[in-house]
Amino acid sequence: MSLYQKRPVIIFSILILIAAALSIAIWKQPENQNPVESTTQINIADEQTSLPLYHELVDSDDDGKVIKNTKCELIFKIPADWSVDGLFGGTKILSPADIRRNKEWNEAHEEELQNTEGETNGLDGRSLSISCQDSVKNYLADFSMSPYYKIFKNTKHLVDSFATDAFHAKDSNLALLKTIKIDGEAAYEISWTVDMPDGSSNTTYELLVEKNKVYQIHLGQTEYDNLSDEVKQIIQSITFEE
Repeated sequence: MSLYQKRPVIIFSILILIAAALSIAIWKQPENQNPVESTTQINIADEQTSLPLYHELVDSDDDGKVIKNTKCELIFKIPADWSVDGLFGGTKILSPADIRRNKEWNEAHEEELQNTEGETNGLDGRSLSISCQDSVKNYLADFSMSPYYKIFKNTKHLVDSFATDAFHAKDSNLALLKTIKIDGEAAYEISWTVDMPDGSSNTTYELLVEKNKVYQIHLGQTEYDNLSDEVKQIIQSITFEE
């Protein structure tokens, strides 16, 4: 056989050797290249894109999701099937039931949601909300409409504000209910009541922590003791970074 005739055979043999070498190299990957870990990283990245502004996904597994609010500098953990929403750095935590009720309400009132200015107003159910204020002064200003505001408006710390008669008088619309611990810090549960146009009254509850910022854990119309175990676990998972 001439050299010209042997050339295709030689080229074919070389190609076989190259393919074999590549197969061996792929098979003998380094042990630290774990395909399961790579998949997890991709999933976390995918979930990260669905979080609102000022929120980061720290960790995620079958047990739940650890999320950081970068504006308020706090971290909390929610169940794996719960989600987070929010605007301007605030956190709204929604259970699957919250999401379902919001969706059902929106579908039932689809024609009513759009008003003449193009704004939308609908059910905004959530299990928990978290926000923060830069200072005690800014937080206390939220109560400027209360007739008791002048009693505590110049106090420098929450504990001093809540010690005033404004939060203990029988006829006050403000009240200090209890103090618990969150991440080792004192968390004050307060309530305030407002009169509604129909003659009824509405009472709102929240937990407050002062640590450089004022952290507001909004409980809505439910006292801490009456919250579900899942919501209490989320609150107790909070850690403050400042």
